[in-house]
Amino acid sequence: MIDLWVPLLVIILFIGLIRAAVTNNTSTRIAAMGLGILGGLVGALAVYNSIYWLHPRIAREEFLAMGLFFPIIGIVGGILALTRPAVAGALMLVSGIGSVIAVAVFLPPFWHQATYDHASFALITGGALSLVAREKGPATGKVATVLGIVGGFLSTLGSWSYIEFLLRPGRVLGAEVLIFWVIFWGLLPLMAIAGGILALRRPGIAATLMLASGTLGLGGFVATGFLDFMLFYVFVGLLLILGSALALASCEKRQQKRLSS
Repeated sequence: MIDLWVPLLVIILFIGLIRAAVTNNTSTRIAAMGLGILGGLVGALAVYNSIYWLHPRIAREEFLAMGLFFPIIGIVGGILALTRPAVAGALMLVSGIGSVIAVAVFLPPFWHQATYDHASFALITGGALSLVAREKGPATGKVATVLGIVGGFLSTLGSWSYIEFLLRPGRVLGAEVLIFWVIFWGLLPLMAIAGGILALRRPGIAATLMLASGTLGLGGFVATGFLDFMLFYVFVGLLLILGSALALASCEKRQQKRLSS
């Protein structure tokens, strides 16, 4: 039943983005608070409800301790979003990114792992919203910031999966080819995140970085024939292209404002 939370998380995510675009900073903080608290709770429930299906050799206490650590940080970040947006944003980003790393490295496969991943998506978005809530600038630039940061962190999932695929035993690749693809897939998320960070201050550069990250990522998956994450990366690419368009719109507004003044 916990997987029924996933559509609700997606709806709240886009409500948060719309709030950031059309209302004031208080509404943005409220959206960040909702994403942080709900994302943390759903992540915690995903872990707790999975202990009954764990392999008998896996220690339940260790699984709970590792699995609940980052969702609890996200809940604390959500609670602080109204009063301490910078601290709250940092906590939610640590929670979301830490959850992704925990699933990839530390936690064994578990029943509600997909829901745990969706919860980390909400936490990263809440963290980005909380950070931009205190910034001055056009609403389009703020939404571009959120899309760049979220799209960048999400693209790491596809990039890491392909790098892991390249490094599997038995694959015969030249050293030059391997180095090229590792650098290529490693740079794409960094370009998107950098574009999100720069969206409010250097929207032209930000738009270029996000557009390049989104289109090169899509092209890379098509060129390599690695279709396991194709639909996922189409979604990420669309987020980044939308962020690029909003950053360009923000750049045009800044130029019009300068000309009028």
